[in-house]
Amino acid sequence: MMDSLAITTGPGFYLELQRQLPGQLTYFITGALGYYYLQYLVKYAVWLAVTVFIFEPWLPLTFVQPLALGVLVLYCACVLPSLGKYGDFSYGIYIVHFPILQVMIAYGLFEKSPWLMLFVSSVIVIVGAVFLWHFIEKLFLAKSSHYVKAINDDS
Repeated sequence: MMDSLAITTGPGFYLELQRQLPGQLTYFITGALGYYYLQYLVKYAVWLAVTVFIFEPWLPLTFVQPLALGVLVLYCACVLPSLGKYGDFSYGIYIVHFPILQVMIAYGLFEKSPWLMLFVSSVIVIVGAVFLWHFIEKLFLAKSSHYVKAINDDS
């Protein structure tokens, strides 16, 4: 919606506003509603969200994209099996994703093939996070940590 206002009016104010709270509120609302209606999300909304992204190049549905992305994220977080028994990779993903993505963006790799680079960057980030967990983070955890179970399961 902000895109169409920016095109109509000309100034970049709406594009800047889109990056702030009003533009990002759609993601929050999707997450909140998706959490409460998870059973319907699994049955119906996931397929609609996938369809939105499949037809995105031909049907510019920019107002639905945040909803579709939120549905897919919720599905992956709440429905797919957890990998927690192999370790806690979340902090490693948080730490390594930014420098890896910035290097790839600086070299223009996403401009050439965005879907391929999404896959490649995801693999690199996950491998980096697994490495950090097993060779750095896990070694520094205290015996009283709630991660002791994950450590003992891995060893």
